[in-house]
Amino acid sequence: MRRTLKKSEILRGRKNFDFVFKHGKKIDGKILRCISLKSRLAARCGAGSVIFGIAVSRAVRRAVDRNRIKRLVRESYRINKEIILPGAIEPGQILTVLFIYPPKSSRMPSVPSYRDIEEDVKTILKSVTLTENNSLA
Repeated sequence: MRRTLKKSEILRGRKNFDFVFKHGKKIDGKILRCISLKSRLAARCGAGSVIFGIAVSRAVRRAVDRNRIKRLVRESYRINKEIILPGAIEPGQILTVLFIYPPKSSRMPSVPSYRDIEEDVKTILKSVTLTENNSLA
């Protein structure tokens, strides 16, 4: 399996973000929060797909730090996205996964390390897979 993140796998547009915020299920990690939503919007994608998004709060004051957090989350998702792919989605369904930093309204003192973010992304993706498989039953 190629570990790439295609343009069609990225969540875009304010309306799409708002829809996921409003209707998705929340999963908290140590550093990140994830909102996942399973839907039947198969017009854009043929087979079962995963759409990925990142939102970093302006509570992280410096744009350099916000962009670094986005890069770290994107890279850890790209490397570990195979956790969610096998059996999580049926053909014709889209699973949207949106990562949010910081998860609470508290201010985080510094940019977390890649290792911390990667561990958090792995645990969140495993729990997303479990909750989506349980919602099918």
